Amino acid sequence: MKSMNMRDWILSLPGSPLPTQAATAAGIDISTISRQLKRNHISAENVIKLCKTFGKSPIDGLIETGYLSPTDAQEISISSALRDATNRQLAAEVTRRMDIGLEASEKLSEE
Repeated sequence: MKSMNMRDWILSLPGSPLPTQAATAAGIDISTISRQLKRNHISAENVIKLCKTFGKSPIDGLIETGYLSPTDAQEISISSALRDATNRQLAAEVTRRMDIGLEASEKLSEE
């Protein structure tokens, strides 16, 4: 996946901070961000720090900078949702899916 220019990515953060302003706000050493920008490669750790500092989803930032694909993010989302769901929520979802399957089966048998 092709990622965008990292300097442009920083400028796209809320408030359009300059790279040095963004680094200072996120607690990243200015020499580190300068080095990373020269290589057009900001570390994933710094992408996450910048996103959290500027109120942007770290997942979106990692997708935009090429660390994750949208499919990766969807898988993370599903895994998190399943892990966080209560037993009652999981049971309700299984029941809903079984009902859909039952309805489809009944329609097929009517034909």
